[in-house]
Amino acid sequence: MRKEVICPLSGLSLNEPWRLHRLSSVEEMLVSTYGHFFHQVDQPYSCEEQEIFTRMIKFLSSLLQGDLPKPCVFCKFSQENLAFWGQMGFFRLELPSDDPFSVSSRLHCLRELENRLRCFFVGETKSKPYSYREAKMLRRMKKMFVHELRNTDKYKRFKGTHVRRLSEEEQLELKY
Repeated sequence: MRKEVICPLSGLSLNEPWRLHRLSSVEEMLVSTYGHFFHQVDQPYSCEEQEIFTRMIKFLSSLLQGDLPKPCVFCKFSQENLAFWGQMGFFRLELPSDDPFSVSSRLHCLRELENRLRCFFVGETKSKPYSYREAKMLRRMKKMFVHELRNTDKYKRFKGTHVRRLSEEEQLELKY
């Protein structure tokens, strides 16, 4: 009988006052590093890349709804790798030196980002529900991923629809 290895982050409890700071650092890193990298590859996103973005968007949505992330099975990060909480270097991936801005590099980068985000939030979410400011950051991260899907079929699934509020006069007019 094979024993499943659960993500080593599943038991960690982090210092709560610093969670807002860590989330802020992750958001800043996503915008500056990954946002820039995604735009360096001058090719549309493949179906597999769109699926990765979709999973990341759904994952962030579930966090916003208060769902706890499940620890990953077969996590490749060991206890030694988990000293990243104060270091955003955990999210910085090494690109291949021969062709760093290729579609295959971008796909690899997206896969790694998805895994690392999941591991990061398994540890972060254990403490307590997200505050208003933390949830606002999660929404901005989610919005960044949705924005990356523009000009694809998947974008329509996530784009927000803004509902214009009617004035009292317009409401009365509709009523009569």
